[in-house]
Formats: sequence, structure tokens, C-alpha cells
Amino acid sequence: MLKKYLVVMAVLVCFMLQVCIAAPQTKDFKQGKPGGESYLLNLIPDLSAAQKQQIKDLIKSEQAETKAIKEKYKTQIEKVLTPAQLATMKSAIAAKMTDNMVSRLNKKLNLSQDQQTKIKAIYQKYQSQFKQGGDKQSMMQTMNKINDEIKALLTPDQKTKFEQMQNKFKENMKNKESK
Repeated sequence: MLKKYLVVMAVLVCFMLQVCIAAPQTKDFKQGKPGGESYLLNLIPDLSAAQKQQIKDLIKSEQAETKAIKEKYKTQIEKVLTPAQLATMKSAIAAKMTDNMVSRLNKKLNLSQDQQTKIKAIYQKYQSQFKQGGDKQSMMQTMNKINDEIKALLTPDQKTKFEQMQNKFKENMKNKESK
């Protein structure tokens, strides 16, 4: 029975991750990666303003549809699972997200194993606050606490790169809000 439960949970987690991975990522559109808005618009230089707007509208529409599909499947999966299974799935997804964040930082900053372990603990410490949600200001305060704790672990060179990453993130957020 336990083996069957674990297999079902593994399949569900894989499915949820595939849905998240398969969905178009907004940051890719801004960075000009294949499949993104700016990439597509730059491939065909002689597009009229109307054509560009139509492409942008189509991409926005597709993003909204993808979000709706993800929410639909999430709701359906949650109805199938027991509360204990749902908690297990959410914990597994949160753990995977934490691992991904640490991995991304490691790629950019070349973290030591000790730094990776400590940064993972920082993300885990604040995980419950993110699960609760809240207004934008409280979420930003939590992110600032996380970033300050991470900075305290970094070498001067890593700290400089980390601050550059933060500035780029803030710039992208401002651009996103202005659209």
C-alpha cells in the first residue's frame, strides 16, 4: 500500500513539474530566448506595428490560457488527494523549488557546499511565510530579509554579483508592472 502511494505521489509531482516547466516563462520573452516575444519579433524585422501588437496580444492570450489550465489541473488534483497526500505533494514541490533556487544561485555565484546548505536553510526558514501569502509589501519585506541573510554568507565578489542579480530582478519587476 505504501509503495502504491509513493508511486502515485511521484507521478503527481512529476506531472505538476512538467506543467510548470512546459508553460512559457515571462522572463524568456524579455530576454529574447527562442519562443519568446522579443525573439519572435526580432526574427522578422519588417513587421508593421499592428502585426507586432497582434503577436504580443496572442502571446498574452496564450499565457492567460496556460495559467487557467494549470489552475484547473491543480484544483482537480487537489480534489483527488487526501489532505495528507496534498500536504506531502506541497512539501515535495516546495523542496524542489528551494533546490532550484539554490542551484540557480550556485550557477551564478559558484557557492561552496557550506554556503549552499546555509542558503537552503534560509529559504526553508521563510517558506511558511510565502505559503501564507499576503500583500506585496509584506512579501517584499520577507524577500529583503532572505536577501540580507544570503548576503551575509557571501564573499565580496559573490556579494557584488548577487546585488547585480537583485538589481536586474527589480528592473524586470518595474518593467512588468509598467505594462
